[in-house]
Amino acid sequence: MKNGTDLAERLFLFVKYELCVDDEEISMDTRLEDDLGVYGDDAVDFIVKYSETFNVDVSDFNIKDFFSPEQDLLSKLLFMRRSLRKPFTVRDLYNGILEKKLGSEER
Repeated sequence: MKNGTDLAERLFLFVKYELCVDDEEISMDTRLEDDLGVYGDDAVDFIVKYSETFNVDVSDFNIKDFFSPEQDLLSKLLFMRRSLRKPFTVRDLYNGILEKKLGSEER
């Protein structure tokens, strides 16, 4: 399944360069907010760039379901609260590319 492997490698490179992270930090199970620290405006910018790069429809994607707004970071740090948002992984991005659509429905 070379095409799937090539697509995964392309996605990993995209994540690496857009988020300035090391290869070792990226797997299909890597959570964008919890593991890579993507939230707020950075999450919005990342999803828009992902949509443009991989031609994925994100019109039904509710970013607030998966990523904290920037003001939540301070309360998370001060009160050590866990995020109540749904985890969003590199695998979700990969599946979005395959389906050409990223939505907020249950995965």
